[in-house]
Amino acid sequence: MSVSAHNVIMQVAWLVQRLIDWLTSLATWYYSRKYGALASRLGGGVMPGDGRRGFLIIQIDGLAHRYLLDALARGAMPHLNRLITREGFRLQRWRCGLPSSTPAVQAGLLFGNNWDIPSFRWFEKESGHTVVCKVPAHLQRLQDRLSAGRYGILTGGSSYFNLFDGHARTSILTLSSLNRQHLSQNLRGSFFFLIFLLTPRRSLRALWLALSEYARTLRARLRSRHKAGPPAARLRRIWRGLTSPLATLLSPLAPVTLNVLFREIQTFAVALDIYRGVPAIYTDYYGYDDRAHHHGVLSAEALRALRSIDACVHELDQIRRQFRHRRAYDLFIFSDHGMSRCRPFEELFQQTLGDFVRTHVGEAVVDVQGGQAPWASMQDELLHSELQAVEAHAPPYSQRLLRLLRRALRRGLPQDPEVQIDYDLARRSDVVVRVAGSLAHVYFNVTPAQMDVSEIAILYPDLLSALRIHRGFGLVLGREQGRAVCITARGVQRLDSPRLADTLPHLGDPGAELLQIDRLVRFPHSGDLVLLGNWYADGSVVGFEEHVATHGGLGGPQDYPFFITAPGVDWDLAGVTNATQLHDFFVRWYGDAATRAARGRGAAATCEPNLSQQPS
Repeated sequence: MSVSAHNVIMQVAWLVQRLIDWLTSLATWYYSRKYGALASRLGGGVMPGDGRRGFLIIQIDGLAHRYLLDALARGAMPHLNRLITREGFRLQRWRCGLPSSTPAVQAGLLFGNNWDIPSFRWFEKESGHTVVCKVPAHLQRLQDRLSAGRYGILTGGSSYFNLFDGHARTSILTLSSLNRQHLSQNLRGSFFFLIFLLTPRRSLRALWLALSEYARTLRARLRSRHKAGPPAARLRRIWRGLTSPLATLLSPLAPVTLNVLFREIQTFAVALDIYRGVPAIYTDYYGYDDRAHHHGVLSAEALRALRSIDACVHELDQIRRQFRHRRAYDLFIFSDHGMSRCRPFEELFQQTLGDFVRTHVGEAVVDVQGGQAPWASMQDELLHSELQAVEAHAPPYSQRLLRLLRRALRRGLPQDPEVQIDYDLARRSDVVVRVAGSLAHVYFNVTPAQMDVSEIAILYPDLLSALRIHRGFGLVLGREQGRAVCITARGVQRLDSPRLADTLPHLGDPGAELLQIDRLVRFPHSGDLVLLGNWYADGSVVGFEEHVATHGGLGGPQDYPFFITAPGVDWDLAGVTNATQLHDFFVRWYGDAATRAARGRGAAATCEPNLSQQPS
């Protein structure tokens, strides 16, 4: 190459670099003006720097490692693919443990403690109350117990759209703190106006996405009224649509509001916190979980949700890079659990789990409580609570209209009420079943204490005989003299029985799974019997709810979510079997000496027994 040609190339390279620098400076100026004005208007300026790296955790709810790889191969998440293939981000598979559900994982990650969270919903025999992990009051009490004496990794930071707040300073649309921090109150009602007035591109995009989502959801619900089924059931669905047209029109507003409009607000709030230099930020995008439950793990609806989430991740990653001079952030992207394709129990065996139990317990009254997809019900609760807050602070002439709107929305949404029952222990007539995905807990109200399998066999021998040979159950678990046992066709076996391991095909690591099973059964509020839906070689499981894909129990991709770590963060998650271990990573990397000491005191105070040994 001649000297003149080389000089020309060097000059072009210099010009390109100057152009990139100029564009970067322009973008920094633009974002600084925009986010600076918003931060000032909302009463939160730039936080003083302390020289420490911050972290941003983005949770994609319910996306299994296996299906993330499929989504990347299909081009549904281009930015995530670029982070992994070009920029040194490390993708790992990890094991979330039992139950494979959001409450257990978020509690473990945020506080390092998820002891006695047996499911998404469970029953407390001593009080007669049902705990549902979408009810703010239930989650607030649960967080008080789990976080006592422990360090929350979001201390001084922000929590958006989570179950627990991790001791965050700012907690918006987080269910455990919903009674004390509402979105509309926290930002003094100006948040929505600022988004629409100062970010027209975002507001127009949100409006278009919301209208499109509303039309698709309404069309699907109208079609479902005419879907296959018994003629009487179809007529009832059509009649309800004709007699309650307002509820029919308003019912899609909850998923539209939460899946689209709130997602835009969520992304904007995180971007603003990055500008301000908030040290720890955690947000959960849950649209995929809801779509996968109802449409399938790789359905067009689920992939559409992933594309939208990927766009949000891209935007936040750009903001993180733009303001790294204020505070450098490590970006973590992970899922709390996976999803396994579901074979509904009722579809396979022509009866619900409640009907099955009722058939085999004689004259007992069986109370069964399951529900729709957990995040769908949490969306409903968030929207209802926010409308209540707005209604309480609205002018008197507006309160009536807001109340009518809130009640109309509530009528159009599936409910998951807390059950209160008066029990007659002498009649042995009350059996309570709590269901979440492929996991079910059965409680016998003969006594407020947990029952041994030998006691259940005396009172309900027909039920145990039916359970041990039924093809719908992968494991039927209970206790005997304080030890976890499994009820099989060969009899009652301890979990360390070699013969039991032979009956657990299609599990990735039976030894580790048995430890998790042992831990679950020993929870003080696990059922007298714990039922895990069967699992198959193709990765599908038997679920106790009418889902296309499910989670909560064992088997298939539901056990294995993903975790993406930033370059330079050399965490090896191969040995992680419970989300509590993730808490240790964050404390070691981002906590100072005081936080590490608090972590040690909290661990010492935990009431969880030592289960590091093999189950016995």
